[in-house]
Amino acid sequence: MLVLTDCISTCSFSSISCVVKTTNNSFTSCRDPIYWVSIHRYHHQYVDSEKDPHSPIFGFWFSHMGWLFDSGYILEKYQERKNVEDLKSQAFYRFIHRTYVMHPFALISLIYIFGGFTYLVWVVGVATTWGYHMAFLVNSACHIWGNQAWNTNDLSKNNW
Repeated sequence: MLVLTDCISTCSFSSISCVVKTTNNSFTSCRDPIYWVSIHRYHHQYVDSEKDPHSPIFGFWFSHMGWLFDSGYILEKYQERKNVEDLKSQAFYRFIHRTYVMHPFALISLIYIFGGFTYLVWVVGVATTWGYHMAFLVNSACHIWGNQAWNTNDLSKNNW
């Protein structure tokens, strides 16, 4: 998820790998690219401040995943998503934005049809949960624990 966000955050829709990664993230319930690229860009614009969407200054739990459950917080701060006009201007991303709710249901149905309940539990439940927590650790652990070798004027740390 993080590699894809950086791919779309920094470049325009120009490569097949961005299309594949965008479609994959839509299948894994990450919402649409316009949403999560906007959040990612706001995070880098306002890193570790009151305006950061998942700042560790509000605590470990909030920066790890608490911000996901407080939709009012995100809507209050970033309702208009003016930092993703480049994505809003492209038909592919507008299509994903309009249809992203259907993508996880399509994936879940296909997994169940081809693998049954066991695959559904492992591929959808366990793998998605594991993937989310690994990605969220960047928001929380990498801004709270570790060493800061350079003065970056934020709380980011090196953990490995």
